[in-house]
Amino acid sequence: MTVIVCSLAAAVQGWDQTGSNGANLSFPVEFKIPTNKGAMVDGVAISEAERQKNDWIVGVVNSGPYLGTAFCGVWLTDPLNHYLGRRGTLFFCGIFCTFSVIGSAFTQNWYQLFVSFSPL
Repeated sequence: MTVIVCSLAAAVQGWDQTGSNGANLSFPVEFKIPTNKGAMVDGVAISEAERQKNDWIVGVVNSGPYLGTAFCGVWLTDPLNHYLGRRGTLFFCGIFCTFSVIGSAFTQNWYQLFVSFSPL
């Protein structure tokens, strides 16, 4: 049973990671933070410094789930388990996971995407 549950968890995590990787192909262009050399924004070529800054922005957005976990989720797990129990905590976390997916679908800039990628 443990092997099956761990395998399913790994499959779900892989699916989520694939979705994030796929978003990397479109969100930098959509939010006008291109990272490729010779890129243009509104008909103007971006400088090398701007491109490097955009690389950092894309990296920060990609690290959102891990930063959210490290600074919020990990620290809330024990108190939530104490007050809500195991099932209540899983339900609470499931709600945040659902809201983050819906929120990321409606983002208008990279700040909003970063916040929606950072659920508990």
